[in-house]
Amino acid sequence: MRRSAAVYGYATVADTKPEGDPESGQLKFDVDAALLFELGEQLVARRSVALSELIKNAYDADATRVTVRLVETRSPGGVITVSDNGLGMTFETVRDEWMRIATTSKADRKVSTKFGRQLAGAKGVGRFAARKLAHRLVLTTVADRSDGDRERTSVAFDWDDFEPGLRLVDVASTFQREAAPGAPLGTMLRMESIRDLWTEGDVADVQADLRSLTPPFSSYVVSDSERAAESTRFDVQFVAPEFPEYQGSVNQNFLSAAVARLRGVVLETGVPEYEVALRGRPGNRAFKSDGASLPFIIGAAVEVHFFKYDRDSLAGTGIGVTRARQTGTSAGGVKIYMDGFRVFPYGDPGDDWLELDTDRGRRRTGVDPIVRAALPVQPGDRPLLQLPGNNNLFGAVFVSRSQHPNLQPTISRERLVETPGYDQLRRFVRLGIEFMVVARAQLDARPRKSSRRASRISVARALSRGIAKAQSELEKIPIQHRSGISDALATLEDEVHDADKDSVNKAVALRVLASAGAMVLMFDHQLRTALDGLRTAIDDLKELSSPNLAVDQLDDWAGMLEAQAAELGFLLGRRGRQEEARLAISPIAEQVLAVFAGYAADNGIAMENGVPAGLRTPPIRLAELHSILLNLVSNALKAVRAAPERRVRIDAVGRTNGDVEISVLDTGHGIEKSRREVAFEPFETTSEPDSVLGIGTGLGLTIVRDVVEQHGGRAAFVDAIPPWNTELKVLLPAEISG
Repeated sequence: MRRSAAVYGYATVADTKPEGDPESGQLKFDVDAALLFELGEQLVARRSVALSELIKNAYDADATRVTVRLVETRSPGGVITVSDNGLGMTFETVRDEWMRIATTSKADRKVSTKFGRQLAGAKGVGRFAARKLAHRLVLTTVADRSDGDRERTSVAFDWDDFEPGLRLVDVASTFQREAAPGAPLGTMLRMESIRDLWTEGDVADVQADLRSLTPPFSSYVVSDSERAAESTRFDVQFVAPEFPEYQGSVNQNFLSAAVARLRGVVLETGVPEYEVALRGRPGNRAFKSDGASLPFIIGAAVEVHFFKYDRDSLAGTGIGVTRARQTGTSAGGVKIYMDGFRVFPYGDPGDDWLELDTDRGRRRTGVDPIVRAALPVQPGDRPLLQLPGNNNLFGAVFVSRSQHPNLQPTISRERLVETPGYDQLRRFVRLGIEFMVVARAQLDARPRKSSRRASRISVARALSRGIAKAQSELEKIPIQHRSGISDALATLEDEVHDADKDSVNKAVALRVLASAGAMVLMFDHQLRTALDGLRTAIDDLKELSSPNLAVDQLDDWAGMLEAQAAELGFLLGRRGRQEEARLAISPIAEQVLAVFAGYAADNGIAMENGVPAGLRTPPIRLAELHSILLNLVSNALKAVRAAPERRVRIDAVGRTNGDVEISVLDTGHGIEKSRREVAFEPFETTSEPDSVLGIGTGLGLTIVRDVVEQHGGRAAFVDAIPPWNTELKVLLPAEISG
């Protein structure tokens, strides 16, 4: 028999030629129905992104109004509709474009028919995003035909019919087509039998994303093609009878309460130009950054509003401090808009793409040389100490796919590829924010400096002067009335002196900790370098000699050092500080315990990991979970070091409502009930000094509680059950209430 090579799809197979097979010919690609799963549930990561893709289609259809409606979504069978007043689609458009996967029609057309908008949708992802939301989709669209007639087209898609293994072209969807004279133009997508039940938290998340889907700055014009007032109108209404608090327009505007506003644009020369306006100050200040060259983002624009959440800054705005702060936490940040639509997740809570929160945490004071050249900073001034966090800013960066081809979204539709254009965009925005901060600091310099001088005089010294004057006035009072007043003043003076001394000690501790933070960064780098050398030496020794105890001991020490280095990586790594995820607890608990393995062995302490395999946290940052466990385990180890029985254990349990409880238990000396809350106060420590784990700063439990409460949870000591003497329990809720 002859052997021949036959090509099937993408594989080449050597096989015996069956009788009747052709020697040559043509083969065509086929598409499995499973592709819709990849384009729907897999490619579109979040519900809010799925809805965003559908709304982008309405924008491309020249709609000025879109309504998102959720009906009975708390129970199975709920319905979500997205309807718009755009131009709609003819039957031929539905058949030849909407139902054609990865059609190039938008790429060929570039701009919308009526308003000339830069098209926001691409790759046909939107239609399959509907599959992520529900089991069934009914498309109804009304459009004008070229012959002047108006028609309605309806198509029903049962996504469960598109089973993996079936050919996509073999699964049919039913349609109806009819004349519709007088019917309003537009498209409605009705998604029936939702896949997931919706909670108040889900609605809040989606509304926040939809609120930021289009820029909130209606006054800012991005390009000449969008100057017509009607073309820039695009209002998204949210209707949810089950969630009345979240109904209404998703475009919130409380920007009048901002203390400063930045606007900027990259000129045709590639040089950025900025304008800063300060509330309550006449006139604006303009800056041109001749030292910066940003050729990849010519025409990019930015607008940022800076908020301070205090009574003075919000006075007269009608906005309360609590409400403003909550809004800043949930919706603040500088977001990126490409052709008028969000590029997620820039500006989301926890996303620090401009490294504002990072630099605030480091107490960075160095001003960019370009900003310093335009706004000379006086020696001793440190205006960047007033650098805002992400939650203090409401901003938008405007770019265009056609004008800025170097800015490319990733295939998942979230984030931009980190090209030189992206680096220039980040620099453009960050420079503008520094201009705004320095300009504001300089205008406020006089009162700020006098306040700074006054702060150098301690409260205790000022009070002593006042008491001295009061004592001289007491001489005018009859002696029988003086003693009580004099004693009270003396007691007050002693108490304030003690408090002042305590305040100074705390300030010193904070400065030392800040310096230690810088040393830790250097130590992390040097430790990894030393470890590489140590591992190389150990490998060489193993090759040169037979196994021996000395080499094994070196291997064990290297393992302990690697555990320490890995833990520093979790705490210091950028991804671990910025991205929230549902984390598997048990392996992280194991990593934390490994850090203390040498200490535990030296002191005869048994460490136990009782966390069930597979149990995950609600969304939290990796560095936050490591920080919680490191602080709690460190405290527990100090507590048991001198105890007769020396055990430390990490436990965790998941609740039916999705909450997770993590406990750290020990057999140490315990903590009195009266001291349980005091222990969480800053600089309060109950730990005994330890030659390895240190004296203790009194900040560990404060950090733990701050992190947990940021996620809507609780951290508290509870009554321990023998053999345990201490149990500290952390609750991480599935949803943040309120």
